[in-house]
Amino acid sequence: MVNIDHFSVRWSGQIEAPVTGTYIFRTNNDDGTRLWINNQLLIDNWALQSPTLKEGSIQLVAGQKYSLTMEYFEYDAGAQALLMWLVPGTSTVVTVPKERLYPAELNVSLPSFTSMELVNVLDWNLYPNPAQDYVTIDIPNVYDPNTLHFSGMSSSGRITDLPSYGVQFSGTKASMNVDIKALQGGVNFILVKQDKDTPIGVLKFIKQ
Repeated sequence: MVNIDHFSVRWSGQIEAPVTGTYIFRTNNDDGTRLWINNQLLIDNWALQSPTLKEGSIQLVAGQKYSLTMEYFEYDAGAQALLMWLVPGTSTVVTVPKERLYPAELNVSLPSFTSMELVNVLDWNLYPNPAQDYVTIDIPNVYDPNTLHFSGMSSSGRITDLPSYGVQFSGTKASMNVDIKALQGGVNFILVKQDKDTPIGVLKFIKQ
C-alpha cells in the first residue's frame, strides 16, 4: 500500500524482443521517470511535470530477453507512468504487452546449494505467502527442527540471519515460525541449513 502522492517505485524485470531491429521506447509520465533497457539509460526524465512524452532507442535481437528497469516518482496531483514501444516494421506506438515482460533473473550466487537441493526443499511448505512479520515452515520428519538455521536473502543478495521459534510436531512433520521482520518488502528467499553448515535448500516468498 502506498500513498496517492509523495511516493516512488522501481520496476525490474526482462523484456523480450519479437523481431530484430531498432526499438523506440516511450514513456508518458507525471511526474518523473527513468528507463533502462539492457543496462542502458534510454530515458532520464526525473522532474516535476504534467504528463510528458519522452523516448529513446536501442537495437534488440529477436527472441532475446533484456533487462528492464523503470523508476517513477509522484509528487502530488495527477499521476501516471506508461511504458510504450514502437516495434521495428510497425508504424504505431503501443503499450508494451505483458506477454513480452518477464520477471528479473536472480543474479545472486548460491555456491553451496545444488540444483538437487533446490528441488528437494520443494517438499516443504511455507505460509502465509505473501507474508508480513513471520512465516510458518512445515518440515519433513527426516530433519530435526532444533538443528535448523534460517537466513533471509533479498533479490539483491543481502543475507540476514532470521530467528525461529515455536516448534510443533504433528504426524510426519514439524512446523516452526520464522521471524522475517528484518527483511525488506518484495521477493525474498529463506536459506535453510542444518547446524549452520550443511545446506538443505531455498524457499521463495513475497514479503508485503
